[in-house]
Amino acid sequence: MLASRVWDTDAAQRHYLSHAERLDRLDALANLLDSALLIPGTNIRIGLDAAVGLIPGIGDIITTATALYIVHEARQLGAPKWLVARMIGNVAVDGLVGAVPLLGDVFDTLWRANRRNVDLLRRHREWIRPSQTGALKVLAAIVSAVKEAHAQPRCTALHRARPRSRERWQDTEPNVRF
Repeated sequence: MLASRVWDTDAAQRHYLSHAERLDRLDALANLLDSALLIPGTNIRIGLDAAVGLIPGIGDIITTATALYIVHEARQLGAPKWLVARMIGNVAVDGLVGAVPLLGDVFDTLWRANRRNVDLLRRHREWIRPSQTGALKVLAAIVSAVKEAHAQPRCTALHRARPRSRERWQDTEPNVRF
C-alpha cells in the first residue's frame, strides 16, 4: 500500500498545472463559451454562452456562473484586484444585458465577455513577465531605502541654527551686550 502511494506521485503532480497551462485551459473555455459554433452561410461565430442563454432564466445563470469561474481562476493565478474588478464588470454587463430575451443573446454574441476577460488576463501576464518581477522587487527595495533615508530625522545637536550676523543675535536676545 505504501509503495503504491510512493509511485502514485506522478498522478498527483498532473493535477498541478503551470500558469501557461491554466491560461491555455481558460482560453479554450472562453472559445467554447464565446465562439465555438459557426452559423452556416455566415462568418458569425456564436458560443455556448449565446446558445444556452436562449433557455429562459436558467441559461443566463449557468453562463454567468461559468464566466465567474474564469474570474475565479484569474484571481487564483494572481491577477490584481483592479483587473478582477474589471473582469467582474464585463461579466456583470454580460449577465444583465444577456438576461433580456433574444436581444441579450445577440449582445452575448457581440460582447464576448469571456474572450475579453481571458485577453485581459493574458495581456496582464505578458506585461509582467516572471523575469521582470525580480527587477521590480529590487527597484522597489531601492525606492523604499531612499524614502526611509530621507524620512529619518537629522541630528539637531550638530546642526543648531546659529545666526550669521551680530544683528540677529541682538534681535533675538536684546539683553545681551558684546
